[in-house]
Amino acid sequence: MCAWEEPGIVAWDLFATGPATAAPAAWAGFAPPGERADPFDGLWLMRSLCESVEIRMVDGRMRLRLRYGGKGNAERL
Repeated sequence: MCAWEEPGIVAWDLFATGPATAAPAAWAGFAPPGERADPFDGLWLMRSLCESVEIRMVDGRMRLRLRYGGKGNAERL
């Protein structure tokens, strides 16, 4: 995990602990989790709390970049 501050924003990079076989589907996390458990169910919570969630594959590992600006700072993203 890596965290830093940008003007009005706190950002985090979270890396998967092991090699990822594939990134989640582009639409993952835009709807609440269904009845069946899915490894990416937590994305809905992240997308609900953060103004920006980026998912990328970096050197064979999945990276989540989260940005939280707090109330009134989302327009700075």
